[in-house]
Amino acid sequence: MLKYYRDLLNDRLRIENFRQAIGTLVRPDSVVIEIGSALGTYSFFAAQAGAKSVYAIEMGDIFYVGRELARINHLSDRINFIHGRSTDIVLPEKADLIIMEDYSPFFFNQTVTETIHDARQRFLKPDGCFIPAKLTLFITPFECQTWHNELDLFAGEQDRLFGIDWNLTSDLAFNQTYYADNRPKKLLTEACPVKTIDLKNESDFPFQYQTELKIQKEGEIHGLLGWWDCWFTDRQYFSNSPQSSHNSWGQLIFPFRHPVLVKAGDRIEIALLVLESQPGGFIDYKWKIAHRSGCQEQNTFNGRFFDLEQFRKLRRDIIPALNSKGLIDQLILNQLNGRRSWDEITEIVRSAFPEKFPKREDVFKLIPPLSELIRGDER
Repeated sequence: MLKYYRDLLNDRLRIENFRQAIGTLVRPDSVVIEIGSALGTYSFFAAQAGAKSVYAIEMGDIFYVGRELARINHLSDRINFIHGRSTDIVLPEKADLIIMEDYSPFFFNQTVTETIHDARQRFLKPDGCFIPAKLTLFITPFECQTWHNELDLFAGEQDRLFGIDWNLTSDLAFNQTYYADNRPKKLLTEACPVKTIDLKNESDFPFQYQTELKIQKEGEIHGLLGWWDCWFTDRQYFSNSPQSSHNSWGQLIFPFRHPVLVKAGDRIEIALLVLESQPGGFIDYKWKIAHRSGCQEQNTFNGRFFDLEQFRKLRRDIIPALNSKGLIDQLILNQLNGRRSWDEITEIVRSAFPEKFPKREDVFKLIPPLSELIRGDER
């Protein structure tokens, strides 16, 4: 875990762009909130820039490292570190600036919509803003033969190995998105801006996009490549474009199962649909290409591993009931009332479920995670 955050810290260009933006926007009377503070980097910058109050919110255990770094760097008295999920936290004041960068290479992830909407409603002053303030999403067809070869791993054997048909695994693989690696990618058209998201004002993040493009370079289309430019002010921005310097975000690949051979001047149609499922906030994509040689469509829903029984449980007319694990957790939670010790709770649970817990240790290991949940709610 620590290596991951140190690698992010080593993305000097990205960090420097955020540092400059924070230095430009923070005023002596500014209240600043960083959501997903991790090592606390941007909170440190806000404190150094003279912010009146800084709140660093982090739900992972890296929180403790950030808090200790603040102490070592003599910033503890200027930053309020809060361990938990931002949507569960109540703050004593609203912010002039909310710093947030917990985005995928194409912005979307399972929690981003809920987090931004909640932060905007509960944390942001009417005249406040986000850092970055807006993002513009781009896509373009690309060629990268070595990457496609690795994904279509068994193409030479027509997906038959050891006398068994493995084609299902290839279908699943090509209906998923991937973080792009550092291998050079040939962009075959101009970049298409597909969506601009104003973090303060945008309400509907998912979108549908379709356009016709003119091929600029001869090659094979192996997929669509997606990224974003983020704007801090009208003049200052940062890009994770493949044509910019390498950064820790990279891009998102929407692969096509069958390469599309194109020549300069050819016309193609591409489409991209972004869907957010409820409940749960799952993000699904559907992407399509049409060329005179044919049409292909992929979507992440077809790339999931699931059983129809999973969806039956999500029907609104289903009457839910706790299973045995849920009943045990419920009993433990009911005892976490500030009046019983862990030893006392352990004996109550063993008495209620003797067949499940022949040893005290079997109960004891269940209590700390649930008691931590209660403490999190109190924060």
